[in-house]
Amino acid sequence: MSVEDQKKSLKGTLNLPKTEFAMKANLPQNEPVRLAQWDKEGLYEQIRKARAGAPKYILHDGPPYANGAIHLGHALNKCIKDFVVKTKTMAGFDAPYVQVGIAMGYQSRSRSMKSWAARSWKWTRST
Repeated sequence: MSVEDQKKSLKGTLNLPKTEFAMKANLPQNEPVRLAQWDKEGLYEQIRKARAGAPKYILHDGPPYANGAIHLGHALNKCIKDFVVKTKTMAGFDAPYVQVGIAMGYQSRSRSMKSWAARSWKWTRST
């Protein structure tokens, strides 16, 4: 039995539900369409309006990668913050998405502090 025949025979043994959903997500094509639809409907504005006057829950979303190269931890951080804000909104809080500051100065400040520390060490060591 060839590998192709074996794949076909195994496919028939699966008990999958019948659905109208496509088996392939096609996210690169579908996400822009969905985001445009939400933008057109003013979904975020509707949520903000519905939660007006509710107790506030603010989670500041700071710069994603101010101190080095981007990595999976940054993606996890963004996902967790998004999950918390959406969960609090569904729990009845007024939880707006709050993006705060940029950290453009952080790296240059960090470099200058390292430079200052190096100079300081040279000045204080005994020769």
